[in-house]
Amino acid sequence: MKTKLNPIHTARPFRVRPLASAKPLAQPGSGRPERADAELQTGSRRPYRFPRHALLALLAALCWGAPCAHGSDGTLVSWGYDAYGQVSGTPTNETFSAVAAGHFHSVAVRTDGTLVSWGWDNFGQVSGTPSGSNFTAVAAGAYHSVALRTDGTLVSWGWDIYGQVSGMPSGTNFTAVAAGGYHSVALRTDKTLVSWGYDGIGQVSGTPTGATFSAVAAGAYHSVAIRSTVSNHSPVAQCHDVTVSADADCSASASIDNGSSDPDAGDTITVSQSPAGPYPLGSTLVTLTVTDSHGASSSCAATVTVVDDTAPSVVSCPTDTTLECPATPAFGTPQFSDTCDNNLIATSTDTSLPVSGKEISKTRRTWTAADHSGNSVSCSQTITVVDTTAPTLTCPTDVTVITTSASGMVMNYPAATASDNCSTPTITYSKAGGSMFNLGTTTVTVTATDAKGNSAQCTFKVNVIYSWSGLLQPINADGSSIFPLASTVAVKFQLTAASTNITNALAKLSYTKRGDTPPGAVNEPTSTAAATTGNLFRYDSKTKQYLFNWGTKGLTAGTYQLRVDLGDGVLRTVNVGLK
Repeated sequence: MKTKLNPIHTARPFRVRPLASAKPLAQPGSGRPERADAELQTGSRRPYRFPRHALLALLAALCWGAPCAHGSDGTLVSWGYDAYGQVSGTPTNETFSAVAAGHFHSVAVRTDGTLVSWGWDNFGQVSGTPSGSNFTAVAAGAYHSVALRTDGTLVSWGWDIYGQVSGMPSGTNFTAVAAGGYHSVALRTDKTLVSWGYDGIGQVSGTPTGATFSAVAAGAYHSVAIRSTVSNHSPVAQCHDVTVSADADCSASASIDNGSSDPDAGDTITVSQSPAGPYPLGSTLVTLTVTDSHGASSSCAATVTVVDDTAPSVVSCPTDTTLECPATPAFGTPQFSDTCDNNLIATSTDTSLPVSGKEISKTRRTWTAADHSGNSVSCSQTITVVDTTAPTLTCPTDVTVITTSASGMVMNYPAATASDNCSTPTITYSKAGGSMFNLGTTTVTVTATDAKGNSAQCTFKVNVIYSWSGLLQPINADGSSIFPLASTVAVKFQLTAASTNITNALAKLSYTKRGDTPPGAVNEPTSTAAATTGNLFRYDSKTKQYLFNWGTKGLTAGTYQLRVDLGDGVLRTVNVGLK
């Protein structure tokens, strides 16, 4: 069973005297320092036997066992008590940047940042050495070690009975470390101290506060530190020009601070600007003042430029419009507004667009409103002029002409007239003037079409007719002729005027009974000529008459309407009586 080491033996002044049977301390008989015997004698008590490990602990607290140093070439050299390899175990053929010695062990930092320990390992002082290559400093206590990493963190290993290891503070804010007998102390980046481990004589609880320190060291049961000389440095003001966008009030807040700082660790700074802002449109020279917690200050100046990068807005814009030709486009007036500029610059451009269908023209007017910062907004109106109205067309009156031929005749008629609101219309006729017109009525359709395909129509009639004499005697034109029933009635007529020389007219006779026996007596003679068969008149070249002997045999008494059809569409009738 191992004896627990008590680091403190300070009840009274004491001295150590070896027993006669004990071997020299440098050569313990058993080879183990905790088994050597010595005699402890005080001023008021008789000598008594004392375990050698306690004696060595006391001595090591004063001289740390065996000295160790590194040479100017970075190699190590050790000398002194070597019972546990403190000297003979010293690593060779390597270079080191730091070294520390405990009671019976040593630890060093290689130049590559790794650690190596050697000597007594009863509490893991050697075997517990951490790996890694990120160490910059090391310290050794009685039976523990502590090292500082490059990232400012600490690591401890070895004997932990008083929290030398487990009580180690965490964090990344350490710059130096020292190890005493059974405690350690470290220097933070803010130049304050922290201690941990055995606190029997105030090694931990007595750690000074309220000041800053530049170096620290630890003895067996005490620590010592150098206070730092405090000289306040003025903060560093750093400015840069900034450009910011204006807000809805046409101003903006901005900071010209470009990383102002204080060179003194732990100092706080306040930053102020004059003028403080918000800043108006344009450029404003601003002074930045940086003041530290001691009242020291420095200033710099820069320019804050507030720019208007918001485009004007469209309040209203005329709508697209379609007009009927021949209207002239009349564009509306848009309205624009701008938060930061009451004097907008407005321009307009007209663009002719392609047309189709009934469109005559299509013009787009684009208005652009720009503020004095170069921001702009646009809107447009398109006016389309169309032609959907048909031309106005006037046809000539009906035309009647006396034919000179039984097959019709060539004739000309007056031209129709047409007008249009946008273009000169084209007039076409279903039968052109100067064409051959057959006997009877021909309807001529006239069409007027404008450039956009709108059209109007009208018609007029061309009548090609015979000129005739009417029925000749013995038939009265007034319908008063009464013939004997079953007699033969001579029906005859002549073509007159321009038709006089036509001898091949196709004339037909038809009749219809229109009423009962007419009043009055027979007043017309009976013809002795034989009745004509069929219904066609014959032409008599001697009399230049067309003749038809109408036989009434088989008819009943009454009023009859005789109709002569010359094929020219003219209704030629007369009434006669049979009695």
